[in-house]
Amino acid sequence: MVWALCLTAASVVTIRAANDTGATAAQVNGTWATPAGEFKIWALDHHHLRVEFSVAAEHKGEPGPTANAGDGHGIATIQGNTAIFRPDGADADCRITLKFKLHNLVITQTTRCDFGKYANVAGTYKKVSTSKPVFRFAL
Repeated sequence: MVWALCLTAASVVTIRAANDTGATAAQVNGTWATPAGEFKIWALDHHHLRVEFSVAAEHKGEPGPTANAGDGHGIATIQGNTAIFRPDGADADCRITLKFKLHNLVITQTTRCDFGKYANVAGTYKKVSTSKPVFRFAL
């Protein structure tokens, strides 16, 4: 009887652990970067992240290549290991998805968000710091 109870308890814990795919604050907090930009992220609670980013984009125009910069900030809503974010002041259609993987942050952007001409945040970012980022914008 005791053996059956132990097996039942162990299987419940295993099932719960297998279904718990949410990212922890330790996994999301910090600074994530690519050669073209960076994201600063800090968990505010179990469902909200403070996000700030800056990116640079090269544009090849008729007079030659030019560089454009873009930045944004706001609050993202996270569920599991995926956060959805629309920067403050961005177009209503703008949607940025942050997917936290084991060692990477994969970011996709639905449309041009008008936070910088030709700037796009899509890409795979690597964590470069686990310290609390210094944010430029107030909440």
